[in-house]
Amino acid sequence: MEEIGAEPIELPSIEIAPLEDYTDLDQALSEGVHLATRWVIFSSTNAVESVFARLDVLGLDSRVFSNAKVAAIGPATALELERKGGNLKPDFIPSHHRPKLF
Repeated sequence: MEEIGAEPIELPSIEIAPLEDYTDLDQALSEGVHLATRWVIFSSTNAVESVFARLDVLGLDSRVFSNAKVAAIGPATALELERKGGNLKPDFIPSHHRPKLF
């Protein structure tokens, strides 16, 4: 772009930050996932990292997902899920890696 006279400006479109309040996530991980949840959808590698970091804090592991199906937005997210989740393999990865397909 600069070659044709444009002046690019970088503007981040998302911000990755910790939650201010973990109450809902903690409750879902501690109680809901293994009891009533049908699907757990990981929309990014950051989501995998965040959820598994929280599982560590709570003293839990990927077994909380044992009664739910797991989806990953794409192959990178699936790979991170297997890495963090002790070979937890997603039940679904869309053929085209776009959030709208979920």
